[in-house]
Amino acid sequence: MNDVGIRAATSDDCESIARWLSLPAINRWLGSEWRGAEVDARRVAFMLKRKDTRVFMTLAAGKPSGIVVVSNIDAGDAVALVWYALGESALAGRGVITRAVELVLDRVFTELGLETVHAWIHPDNRASRRVLEKTGFKVAGRLRDATMVDEVRADRVLFDITRADWQAGREGR
Repeated sequence: MNDVGIRAATSDDCESIARWLSLPAINRWLGSEWRGAEVDARRVAFMLKRKDTRVFMTLAAGKPSGIVVVSNIDAGDAVALVWYALGESALAGRGVITRAVELVLDRVFTELGLETVHAWIHPDNRASRRVLEKTGFKVAGRLRDATMVDEVRADRVLFDITRADWQAGREGR
């Protein structure tokens, strides 16, 4: 999708983000700090204020459609975790989040000077796996029995991408 953009999330976005993160189809895949609870706007506002986190609104045709979050930013080691959610299910399969993650990677590798960005997914989260693979992430390993989905213990599949990988992939596009 060509008309995808990103912008920094603001306090005006907290209600939409909270609604999206509360959707069962999204919430089940999240980390334990979000999973299994209805997310309220106050929690999202707190996340926006964290110094080690950047939250980007994904815009499709100019309208908010999801988020890409860069968290656990460690400036000393130049690493961070990325996670994302497509809030508007009607846009599924159109590459909205994939494009948004690409735009965020451009920013964090250039503006924040990160060297490595990592992510994790549940093995059954095929859509999230496609996003990571399409944006150049590589499987980096597996943490066994490291998460819960639908009250069942499961592995976390780890992915990462380095600045060098990202730049090489951009040249190949």
